[in-house]
Amino acid sequence: AEKAADDEIKKQEDIKEKTKNLVDGFYVDPNHYLTDGTFAGTRTISDQGDNITVIGSDDGVKWWTLPGKWVNKSEGTLTVDFTCKGAPKDYKDFPGTYKDGIITWKDDNKWTK
Repeated sequence: AEKAADDEIKKQEDIKEKTKNLVDGFYVDPNHYLTDGTFAGTRTISDQGDNITVIGSDDGVKWWTLPGKWVNKSEGTLTVDFTCKGAPKDYKDFPGTYKDGIITWKDDNKWTK
């Protein structure tokens, strides 16, 4: 049983290593995250070529979908339109940078994978 548990841990570590440079994944936004056991402040990101889709919830009840795009994929720069969830117009095509499992936004907010 111990070997099986060790094998599973190694498998999970291998997956994490292989996907660390991919923006796809599940993130936590510290500006909205409440506690374990709720979806408040969580975001799921999907990379579809030049386009990015963000699905998330600020309160764990109401969900939204936001369009985004890569500005320069090799440099990790992207934009997302947060006005689709009611953010001010300054948040249309809001810039961020993805590196090592963290998206750092123009306002210094950091989403962690």
